[in-house]
Amino acid sequence: MNKINRLGLIIILLCIFSIAAIVPVTYTLYKEGKNVSIRTVTGKLIYDVSLDEDPTYLDPETNNPYFFVTIKNNNIMGLTDADFDYNITIKNKNDSIGLFSYVQDNNELSEQSSVLNITGSLGKTAPEEKTYKVIVTSNSYDEETVLYDVSYDISQKRMEND
Repeated sequence: MNKINRLGLIIILLCIFSIAAIVPVTYTLYKEGKNVSIRTVTGKLIYDVSLDEDPTYLDPETNNPYFFVTIKNNNIMGLTDADFDYNITIKNKNDSIGLFSYVQDNNELSEQSSVLNITGSLGKTAPEEKTYKVIVTSNSYDEETVLYDVSYDISQKRMEND
């Protein structure tokens, strides 16, 4: 019985040493086969987003108030280093019940919505700006003050090596 226990112990130890020797080699071969090269080029994003609102701004056709949102690819620090995409989101604040639409590039009004997303992009070659006229209406028949939040996301487009 003693010989069998020693033989079993020797076999178990040989198996453990074999596994310990094979696993690092196998992992190294696997890792070498899966290496991926990633190269990125980034630029300094320079932009300016401004809001122009005034209580006297009333749309002549609908008599609804409006405001302007302007985005530029430059500011006092200069011109952006990279082309970028933007998303401007306008939505009701708290329990407000406003509806928003904006004048599109073809001078047509967008669909009214309680959450408005305006997307676009600006380049890096020359100063540019886009201004959007956002018309605010209420989905209530009573006169109501509409409170809203304006937020934006800016993301760099892919850059090629110059």
